[in-house]
Amino acid sequence: MITPRRLIAGYALTASWAYPYQVPTTVLSSTAKQLVVCNTDTVIRTFYYAVTATTGAPTVAQTMFNAVTLQVNESKVFGLTDVMPSGYYIQCKAGEAGGGNLVSLSVSGMEST
Repeated sequence: MITPRRLIAGYALTASWAYPYQVPTTVLSSTAKQLVVCNTDTVIRTFYYAVTATTGAPTVAQTMFNAVTLQVNESKVFGLTDVMPSGYYIQCKAGEAGGGNLVSLSVSGMEST
């Protein structure tokens, strides 16, 4: 069964790698379909996004979005079809110190059981 859902609902990024979503062990896989980021700050910010099998800073090969620029008050929408097996993590962070809690991220998708 495939269940549409918000995998990450409005997560405020910090300047350190965080793990706001782990594919539950009760599902076969999750698919990220849409990523929305928003810079609510009065200065330009960047964001990073990766999918990994373990915690810890991601490798270059695991990084999907690297230092993507967000203008003042800009939102960006990215279409994805990224299938992640059970236990995998979505990792993300804001690029600059002081950018914490000023860049938000949401991911919509589905879980397959």
